[in-house]
Amino acid sequence: MNTAESYRYAEFYNISIEECHTSCDVGGEQLRCGNVTTACGTSINCPATCSSGATCWEGECVTCPSLNMTQASPATKSDVPVDQWQCGDVPVVCTTKGGELVQTSHAVGIDAPSDAHVCDTSSHTWACSGKSAWSYFLEGKMCGSALNECMEQVQLWTCPLPRDQCVDHTCICDPFPVPPESICGSDSDGCGNTVTFGSLDGGCPASAPICTSTKTCCMPETEANFEGCGSFSDGCEGTVWRPCPVHTDVCYNHGCCSPLTASSFDASWQCGTAPDGCGGTVHFEREAGAAQINDGCGPNPAGNVFSCDASAHTCSTKCGDDSVGLRRTAGWSSWDARKWSCTGIRHMCKYNGVLGGTGGQTWKQVLQAWCPVSCNTCGRSFVQEQVAHEDADEKQATTLTEYEIERSQA
Repeated sequence: MNTAESYRYAEFYNISIEECHTSCDVGGEQLRCGNVTTACGTSINCPATCSSGATCWEGECVTCPSLNMTQASPATKSDVPVDQWQCGDVPVVCTTKGGELVQTSHAVGIDAPSDAHVCDTSSHTWACSGKSAWSYFLEGKMCGSALNECMEQVQLWTCPLPRDQCVDHTCICDPFPVPPESICGSDSDGCGNTVTFGSLDGGCPASAPICTSTKTCCMPETEANFEGCGSFSDGCEGTVWRPCPVHTDVCYNHGCCSPLTASSFDASWQCGTAPDGCGGTVHFEREAGAAQINDGCGPNPAGNVFSCDASAHTCSTKCGDDSVGLRRTAGWSSWDARKWSCTGIRHMCKYNGVLGGTGGQTWKQVLQAWCPVSCNTCGRSFVQEQVAHEDADEKQATTLTEYEIERSQA
C-alpha cells in the first residue's frame, strides 16, 4: 500500500513508486485501456480501445504517428507498399502520456480468410496451410483421400492387406472364402492370417498322400504303372522317370534307342552331319580334333579356306582369306576384328617390316600367307593393284602407329 511511511522509505533509498490508479481516466482523458492490473494488485476494466485516436499498448493509451500506407516500410525490410499487404505488423514508435517513447506494432491488411490461413511474413500474404495426411491419420482416417480446408485433395494411405477395402477412410478386411474342394494344405485368407484346410491339420491320408496345388489329396502313379522310358506325369503334379536298361541307349519317344555313331557310316565321310536314328545328330571330322570347325573340316590352312560338300561329306579347299588365322598368328585375337582383318589392312601386303610375335616374319609374308584374296596372290606372284606410292606410305604409317598403340594396351 502507498502509505506515508512507504513514501518516506522510498525517498530515503531513491526508489520510485508506481502510482496505484483507480480509474481509466485522469482529468477526463482516457489513460488506460483493456483489463489493467495496477501496482497495488487491483484490476480496472477499461475500454479495449482508446479515445481521441490513441493506440492501446500494454494497457496504456499511447499516441502514434500516422502510417504512410503507400510507401514501403524500411523497418520491415519489405519492398511492397504497406497498403498492398494482406497481413502483417508494421513497427511504430509511439509516445506515452508521460512522454516516454515505446515501440509498438500496427496490424495491417485484411482478416484471415479462414482459420487455416497463416500470414507469410516474407510476402505479407495469407497462405493456406491445410491438414496433411498425418493430420487425418491422427483423426483415425487411414485410407482414401480427403479434401482439406484449402480445397486440396490429400491422398491418404493404401490399405496393406490383399482383401482390404477402404470404407469411410477405414481399412476393413473381408477374408477369402474357403473353397469347398480344399481339403489339405494351407493358404492366406487375405487378411494377414493363415487358414489350414481339412480335418488332418492340412495333411492327407495314406491312401492319397500328396496335397496338390488345388488343395486336394492325390495318390501318385509309380514306375510300375508305365511302359517304356522317359518322363511321365504321376497324376499328382509330379513326374515319374523310367531309365533305359542299357546305359548307352537313349530314350526317344518313350522307347529305348541305340544311337548311330560316326563309325556306323562310310569311313570316307569327312564333314557335315547325319541323323543318329534316335533324335540326335552325328558330326563327322576330317581329322581328330577338328570338331565342328568349318563343318568338321577343321582350321583353315594358310592361304586356303575349307568348305564341306554336304551331300558327299567331303572337304575341299580354295584360295581365300582367313582373318581368324591372321589374327591368331599375329597375336591379335582380342583386337578389333573389323580393323585388324585381311580387308582392313590390305595396304600392308607389300610392307617388308618385321611383324612382332611371328618369329621374324614380315608383314608381307604373313598377309600373303593368310590373305591371298586381299593381297591378290591366289596362285600367282604378288600383283596387288597399283596404289599411289604416297597414299600407300601414308596408310602404312597410320597402321603402324595404331599397331604400336594396340600392343602397348594389350
